[in-house]
Amino acid sequence: MTSLETFTAVRTQTTRLGNETTTSKAELWARLSTGEYRTEVIAPEDRAGNVVVGRTETVWSYSGETNQVTKLDRPDAGSNVSATVVSSLATQYEVTDYEEATVDGRETYRVTLAPETEGSVDATVTAHLDRETYFPVVVEQSYGLENRTVTSRTEYEDVTLNATIPDERFTFEPPENATVETVDVPETESFESLDAMRESVDASVPDPAVPDGYEFTQGNVVHGDNTSLTLRYENDTATLAVSKLESTRSMGDGENVTVGEHDGRVRTFGETTMVVWTCDGWTYSVSGELDREKLLDLAASMECA
Repeated sequence: MTSLETFTAVRTQTTRLGNETTTSKAELWARLSTGEYRTEVIAPEDRAGNVVVGRTETVWSYSGETNQVTKLDRPDAGSNVSATVVSSLATQYEVTDYEEATVDGRETYRVTLAPETEGSVDATVTAHLDRETYFPVVVEQSYGLENRTVTSRTEYEDVTLNATIPDERFTFEPPENATVETVDVPETESFESLDAMRESVDASVPDPAVPDGYEFTQGNVVHGDNTSLTLRYENDTATLAVSKLESTRSMGDGENVTVGEHDGRVRTFGETTMVVWTCDGWTYSVSGELDREKLLDLAASMECA
């Protein structure tokens, strides 16, 4: 897999959440060495003809149904997870179990994978690798969301590895009569110390009373119409995330709770719990693998500002 630079395939993705199932099928061209990719939807019928082209710094998205084009300029445009699932399996997961298996008539190695990064969402990932090429012809994932299980299956057919893909495949010219919208990506700053973050940001930086053993590891600020701040804390085995967004957006589903004098919600994602609340024009959240009461105490320790 380390020598794989390009591939073409027909990709079918099926996602199940509760009683709802969605399926899509698309042709895919990917140049992993540069991060460029192109997808053209085959099914469902109402999305057939939709195109996404990702270049090194720009993503073009075209909807045939609405005849609209979205142009997204960003420095990491080539990091599309859907197109580079192959490389992410090779670099971000470790094998915990494997066996020989047959899937849809294809001889494969069935491997069970776990994220290498501590504190990742608790998920089960199973990949069926072609026995000759080790290409993941089927990837299945399962994780918890709001006390329900989400499962997804990605299957690759008609695969050609290290195919010669012409540069024209990764170019896109909007149709003459299409509506084109350009989306600007907000500037993002990263900080390795809280002091540096507080000195550089106009908004007040949250000061949560994190449990013993947790240390600040990184802070991020996204500048845009709505400024957002995110703080990351880690101990030996887990991660805590604290965020603050300049908006009073909907808190979504979840159990109603009280955070200090403010209304909030508690949500669960597998082993991760999240508390969300609004205060003085900002939306706050804390999340991690802490038990509910400790996470609520952590949320209550933060002042509105």
